[in-house]
Amino acid sequence: MNSSPTDLVVFGVGQLGQLFAGGALRLGVRVTPITRSTDRPAVWSALPPDTPILIAVREADLADAIADVPEARRGDLILVQNELFEPLWTDLGAEDPTVVVFWTNKKPRVPLLIGRRTALHGRHADFMAAVHAQLDILAEVLSEPEARDDELVAKYAFILTINALGLIEDTTVGAWLEKDRERVTAVLDDAIQLGERYAGRACRRERALAGALAGMTGMGSLKAKGRSAPSRLRRALSDAEEAGLELPALTAIHHELEEGDS
Repeated sequence: MNSSPTDLVVFGVGQLGQLFAGGALRLGVRVTPITRSTDRPAVWSALPPDTPILIAVREADLADAIADVPEARRGDLILVQNELFEPLWTDLGAEDPTVVVFWTNKKPRVPLLIGRRTALHGRHADFMAAVHAQLDILAEVLSEPEARDDELVAKYAFILTINALGLIEDTTVGAWLEKDRERVTAVLDDAIQLGERYAGRACRRERALAGALAGMTGMGSLKAKGRSAPSRLRRALSDAEEAGLELPALTAIHHELEEGDS
């Protein structure tokens, strides 16, 4: 795939959509945002073949966004959502998307917080690496789907772990690492097991653990607790119970929270 296409379509013009669109513009790429008022058929008919299509919407809106893309163009999808795994995107009609495992926190009016380099996999990975270079964010193109899945499991474990720990004490990721690294690692181990279940295959656990810890170290100033933390923990424990997985560290957090509410 040519690393410098002439066009990029962006679904979702929030923080990440704007960030990557800006990097593409610096490459001289024409960017077409898709909004509610966009004449989608006109966009698809005017775009050159093989145009990358970046889906930068929230996880809850991913299915609708993919459904908006003509089936013949879904091989050009680029996905950046959290909690992404192959069974999920396949079920949504995206057979072989480019996957961006993004370890950078982008919030309004604050500098980028880069945890570690971005992992890229898929036909538009080279293009996204060029976009990252324009943004001064390190990125690595992965050649194997197994390495991609290691990264996806690591990112999922990172998010679930910091959210779960943040429910106990709303402090920074770095403070948790300094305070109780052993507990952090135990929760990560649980989360990696569940991430493997979602991915539908075993990952290289040491690699996933190292990646998650590196992300936590790099984002040490990030607040652990997120808005979706309670629902994410409940969903994780429910899915684990259904799958017959024992996750003692995450279960202990759940019991601790219940005792605190009683």
